[in-house]
Parts: sequence; structure tokens; C-alpha cells
Amino acid sequence: MSADRPIAIVTGASTGIGCELARRCANEGYDLLIAADKPAIEQAAASLRSAGQSGTLQADLATIDGVDELYSAAKGPTGGCAAGQRRPWSAAIYLNGPICGVRSEQ
Repeated sequence: MSADRPIAIVTGASTGIGCELARRCANEGYDLLIAADKPAIEQAAASLRSAGQSGTLQADLATIDGVDELYSAAKGPTGGCAAGQRRPWSAAIYLNGPICGVRSEQ
């Protein structure tokens, strides 16, 4: 990934809305970290690489381990980048209230 380009983190990016969101981000000049729990994430990554650099993660984000994997991938080997460069976007909506107050037990 390039230090000169912003990074979009898109979950649910293997198909449908998530994949299209990732494609639009790539076309707007973002490098990508795309994630999904399906093996199709690799096919999505291959189709998006022509538009920009792409990191890929197959993980179940409904689990703590999956979220930890995404967090580690987003930080990268250098511990992350300057605040404001990463854009986490998801095709999902949490309808039970603010996500920041959700505990792992819920």
C-alpha cells in the first residue's frame, strides 16, 4: 500500500454492496483493505487490484478473533499510519443502538 494514498477498510467486500463499495473506493484513489468471511474475498481482491493496491482478509467479523485479525491487518507491520488516512466502511448497519457501547458478550 502506498503512503501517498488514503486507505479504505471495507468489510463484507466479497460480493454485492460491499464489493461495489470497495470498487468505488479504489476508483476514487483509495488503497484497500477488504474483508469478508467467504473465500470469494480472494476473487473480489483479484478483480479490484487493477484499480489500486489491495490487502485482503478472510475472517469472521462476528467473532472477537475475527475483529482482532482485522485490527492487526489495519495496523499493518509498522503499527498503522497517521490519523485520518484510514477510512473504515461497511455495507452492514447495526440497528440496536450505538455500536461503541456494545460489549463482546452481546
